[in-house]
Amino acid sequence: MSVNSQADLNHRPGASESIRRMMTVVFVFLAIIYSHSRAQDTTGIPDEPIIYAVEIIGNRVTSDKLILREMKLKPGMTATPKALEKDRLNIESLGLFNRVVVELAEDEGRAVVQVTVTEPFYIYPFLTGRYDVNRPERAVLGVGIYHCNFNGLGRRFKASVWSGYARGFYIDHDDAWFSIGGGYGLDGRIYYNDDVVKDPYDKEVRRRSSGIGLTVKRRLGRRHSLGFNLGWEVISSSSDYYTLTPGGRDRVLSLAIIYADDKRDYRYYPTSGYYITLNAEASRLVDFNRYFYREMAEVRGYVPFDPLILALRGWGEFGQHTLPYYRWLAVGRDLVRAGDGFSNPKGMVLGGSLELRFRLVKPFYLSFDKVPVAGPYLRGLKFSLEGVVFGDRGFYASHRSGFRNDFRAWGFGVQAQLPYIKTAHLLVGWTPDLELNRPSITVKNGVTF
Repeated sequence: MSVNSQADLNHRPGASESIRRMMTVVFVFLAIIYSHSRAQDTTGIPDEPIIYAVEIIGNRVTSDKLILREMKLKPGMTATPKALEKDRLNIESLGLFNRVVVELAEDEGRAVVQVTVTEPFYIYPFLTGRYDVNRPERAVLGVGIYHCNFNGLGRRFKASVWSGYARGFYIDHDDAWFSIGGGYGLDGRIYYNDDVVKDPYDKEVRRRSSGIGLTVKRRLGRRHSLGFNLGWEVISSSSDYYTLTPGGRDRVLSLAIIYADDKRDYRYYPTSGYYITLNAEASRLVDFNRYFYREMAEVRGYVPFDPLILALRGWGEFGQHTLPYYRWLAVGRDLVRAGDGFSNPKGMVLGGSLELRFRLVKPFYLSFDKVPVAGPYLRGLKFSLEGVVFGDRGFYASHRSGFRNDFRAWGFGVQAQLPYIKTAHLLVGWTPDLELNRPSITVKNGVTF
């Protein structure tokens, strides 16, 4: 057995030449791999190119005009990754698609913004009602239908009817594209309800109410809107306290102005931006020659501290003159979670919320194309899970008595983004009156704030 030194190897005839040949082969092989990877990665267009065209794919029902309306990027503009993601969130915030992908594609060396949407099923039949095991005779059952993309223009139509201990119906048509290109929207609704409610003395009384309303909205820009609502209602009750007109039957004519400024990056799980809404309403009892007024203001803000999001909300309602019971200012469970709620005929209610949000499961998508019949509507289904820790506070105030009736709540929970439901919440909360082992548990859907 012998061991050759490096010097011996270098002095062998042809050894140096063999090494050079081997290294040449290795370098050529690496160069081929590198050039192939470059050919795969490049699209032949710059990283931030000038847009030649916008192409929309997958919208079998939804109009191109509605999608293009939500996009800031147009031909001739520069396409940046930030702008592409912003337009994707704008389109997804419509709530009309399972999944939205916005990316750059190449067309003969020119940059094309390619928008690919996956459409769900847009018509939803549903059941509604209530049942109390301790009072089965008070059961209510109803049916309804909801179409959230009528004519492919984001128009929404909802109708429901119910019967039992309570009877009534509700019809609403929201036309978000009333004037093509003009930015006008039109919302009309009509309802009737016959039910039993509790008056301020906790006494059960029969209440009948019916109404019709019309709202005209105008987009003042990509994120600003102004609306005018005209409403007519007839409310009657067996309790003199519930209505103001002698005889227990109020006929109310109302006019409201609504302003909104929405700078949230994403409607269903905001991570930055803000949302402001202002509402002023004037009403008149036509048979009693009496006026009353209400105003509402709400501000929401979102501050990212990766991986956390700080969400804040401040709100206030104000009333002039004594309001009828069905218009009382209220601090409800949608404002102070885990609380019982409070209402008052005049003065003001103020409050705020603070919530810390964090991702538990990042968004992911699943498809079930092979499901018979429903397969095309089960593609690109979105799922995610977020955790929340919250604190709420609300109180009634007047210029005479100052701040009182303080309501506080705190707790934690989870929020899930689910297909077709969009956003669902499970919250566990406490108030100063609740024991630690007996929290208030709330399950609901929709954006908290």
